[in-house]
Amino acid sequence: MGFLLGIITFGQKTGCFALLSWVRVPMKEVIHTVQMKIVTLLLSYTIACHSSNAIDTELRPEIVATQLLGIEQFADDSTFSRFFARIDPGAIEDLRNVRDFLYEVHSLARHLDGIVIVDIDGTGLEVKGNQFELANEGYFANTKGAIGYQLSIACASNARKEVLAHILTPGHESSANHFWHVLYDVGSALGFLDERVFIRADRAYGIGAYVHHLLQLGVGFLIKGRDPRTAKKWVNRLGGSIRWIETDRNCWVADIGHRKMPSCPKLVRIILTRIFNPKTGKYSYSYFITTLPWSQCTAWDIFHFYNKRVTIEKLIERCKNIWHISHMPTHHFWGLKFYFELRFLAHNLVLWYQHQVLNSDDTIQAMKVFELITTVAPISVVVEKDATGNWTFYLANAPNIIRSLLLLTQAWLRHFTDTTIVWLGKLSRLRYSISDLFRDVWRAGQQLGKPLISVSCKS
Repeated sequence: MGFLLGIITFGQKTGCFALLSWVRVPMKEVIHTVQMKIVTLLLSYTIACHSSNAIDTELRPEIVATQLLGIEQFADDSTFSRFFARIDPGAIEDLRNVRDFLYEVHSLARHLDGIVIVDIDGTGLEVKGNQFELANEGYFANTKGAIGYQLSIACASNARKEVLAHILTPGHESSANHFWHVLYDVGSALGFLDERVFIRADRAYGIGAYVHHLLQLGVGFLIKGRDPRTAKKWVNRLGGSIRWIETDRNCWVADIGHRKMPSCPKLVRIILTRIFNPKTGKYSYSYFITTLPWSQCTAWDIFHFYNKRVTIEKLIERCKNIWHISHMPTHHFWGLKFYFELRFLAHNLVLWYQHQVLNSDDTIQAMKVFELITTVAPISVVVEKDATGNWTFYLANAPNIIRSLLLLTQAWLRHFTDTTIVWLGKLSRLRYSISDLFRDVWRAGQQLGKPLISVSCKS
């Protein structure tokens, strides 16, 4: 598996896997250590396994991967239900310490020149049944009376959507209630929380107390106001003095200067928005609060800059639909919190790998990270080991992007003198029977979701 080879070597050489030995989980270690179980889960998330069950079909057959890790085989999925049930707050804190250590060295946002744009948003995660700890009724889009959890995420939109912070809470708790937690987790990931950070968030976070605190920190922001009735009051008070600017056919914006919003003692710049509903023939009003000065952004600029929050909305959508974060591997709440810590660490590990190892390839660079994973992760390869102990990978009719990925990984590995190079081979050099070859090619086709073309070679 080309991508799995790359991510394993990257995880080893960056020290990620070694650092996971810091995580302590109170359970017996019979065959597999706690560290190797965490590494197994982490790898399964990087290759977009939809559940722990997929470890048996996606990871356990990969003998070369286990050789690279120095183990006999990966743990089977039956062990992970017990693993998640054993997670306690101490294990989560240990994993967060590993995360912070890795961020200090590898974070793209932390080492970004200039301002880091941090988008914050939340989503509901529904569950079925009453076995899930702390699951509760709450707001879940298009589903009345559902139960589940709320997940808040903060990502650096101008650093490849690197996830900086997140928090999982019971379904009845508003994402806004945990704004402080997410904000200071962002500061922990970045190593700073000052004018170098710019927060962009929706109306859930447009509360005067939050705005006042951001002003005290010196953090820049563009946040939608919480209560549209406040916008309506300003419209009624200012009346015809408001200069509306059209942004599209049914939407207008207006800069009303610095105003005092509820629960915030300091003046802040306010941008009103007006949207016309053709069905009702009425206008609806809302407003933005921002530290952006007029010299940098007009009201029109601010309106369109705010709409670029679609980046985090797309991130959440892809996490649900492609990385399967809606799948809950355990009913235990602490186990779920550990699961999401590991999920987003896997997300960032892939980003760092893409940036450090694959950055020079135009084809891969043009692909978004989620498409990269789902394209290359299912590709099977046939391998053999020579007398000197080196592995040769034979690509079973794989796309050119897989060959490019492996070549770039090899070039990156040459920076380390203790690394055994894995060679790329051609199918025509395979030294086993035709029936075995077709079996492996057929398996590759099944994982790709389509049959591969017939090949022939000399045994």
